Amino acid sequence: MNYTPLEEAYGIHHSTTNKSFYKPVTYSPVCIYCNHPSSMSLINDGGSFRRCDRCRKQFAATILDPPIQNYTNSTNHLKGTN
Repeated sequence: MNYTPLEEAYGIHHSTTNKSFYKPVTYSPVCIYCNHPSSMSLINDGGSFRRCDRCRKQFAATILDPPIQNYTNSTNHLKGTN
């Protein structure tokens, strides 16, 4: 029986090597509670978790970018066997 080495067991290998394919995700600054257009980022990752400047509530921001086109193809091998 062939065993997969532990170092490679959870590796995801994509067929593309174009680094311009990977771009930072853009998050909406609009508050999901009061629709105020201004909020501040709480995490230094581009703004996935934000706090509204008006109502001061913290929220997970919505993603503005379109979904990845080859998402189904690139994650097809991750489906479970059960």
